[in-house]
Amino acid sequence: MEPNKRFELARRCPLLRQAEKATPLRIKTLKFGLNKVDVDNTRYQIGLHREANEGRSDLEWDDDYRDVDKDGFPVRMPGMAVLPGDLSLNSSNQKLKKYIRQDAYERNNEKKKDLEWDLGSRSLELQMQDISQEECNKKTNIIKTSLIAFECLKNNTPLPYETFAKFTIRNSTGQTVHRFEYDKPLFHMVKYLTTCFFEGRKHPIIVNNLSTDALLHQPIRLPPGVRFHVNNWNATSHFASVYAALKPVLTESSVPFKKLELALLPYMSDELNHPVIQSAQRLIIKPVKMEDPSNIMWYLLKFPNPVIGIYANKAQLRMNHIDQWVDHRKRNGWGIGKRLEVYYVEDWIRDIVYDDIYGRSEKDGNRRAFINIPGGRIVFKIGQTIGKRRLFCILADCVQE
Repeated sequence: MEPNKRFELARRCPLLRQAEKATPLRIKTLKFGLNKVDVDNTRYQIGLHREANEGRSDLEWDDDYRDVDKDGFPVRMPGMAVLPGDLSLNSSNQKLKKYIRQDAYERNNEKKKDLEWDLGSRSLELQMQDISQEECNKKTNIIKTSLIAFECLKNNTPLPYETFAKFTIRNSTGQTVHRFEYDKPLFHMVKYLTTCFFEGRKHPIIVNNLSTDALLHQPIRLPPGVRFHVNNWNATSHFASVYAALKPVLTESSVPFKKLELALLPYMSDELNHPVIQSAQRLIIKPVKMEDPSNIMWYLLKFPNPVIGIYANKAQLRMNHIDQWVDHRKRNGWGIGKRLEVYYVEDWIRDIVYDDIYGRSEKDGNRRAFINIPGGRIVFKIGQTIGKRRLFCILADCVQE
């Protein structure tokens, strides 16, 4: 049975909960984000709901999923608290510590200046865009509403609205919203949610695809004792610290991962020798802030994984980089059966790069290019679109002659 149906059945029928917990749970996609959990095609999210006082129909808000204080200002600290069972992914990050220590009034004052600038300039900007007047007015009202907290604090007057916590369940068939009294930080409600889902399982939870890439600085809220067997992991950019936090809840059989997606930052070179990265059967690299495109080739030559994929564009992966990669294969060998996958968001960029490769290589009758290497050849071909994001790719397979 689909996991979300199991959760709902256990909620409605307490007599079935023990049997449900004893049956192995399989999840196709599990993703943790800001006060939210995605299980397959369903998103569970905790946020804020505001209701204007009578006579204030001019107030409008964007969706808000962060805690606020009694004066209506966003607060960051409560979401960083770590409870038993939680996984603290990157609590040592110095930038975050500096942000937390920064004086609250100073931050609010900076925010007020930004909002006032938005109010003066964005209204004209919005009117120049191709949007309706109604939508333009709504966006302007949202900015004006954001400034009210500053005025109320300055004048020592109460806020003209009430704040509640809300629980949203959203899937392909629609969404359901429940409203609660906002008397505790939002992460306590997330903790309660994951406890209902995962606590007391008799078997490790089998997760085909786990994603933590949206969670860079926020703990994952979990009950004590939970265990996951993960096949594919879309990891964050701070790999070493995140894996160390995640390891206690992973089964030993999770490693090596079948697929590991990794966002690489320029300062991450020390982490690249991590045995978990180099043991993944399929390693997908997402370069971030690459000032020197040649760094990409350095990454490609670094990893020994059987399949290496990389997100690129024409500026990042040009023909001279392909030449360097081929020369490296010729000198050092790549290993028969290994593959490089280069992903492009636009098919025309992929086709331009492939035409460069095709023009410099030998060809066969199926519009495939190949370059001979000791003991075999590297075969280049255009891949099909993959996944929901419509990525286009060039595939390079090292095959035996």
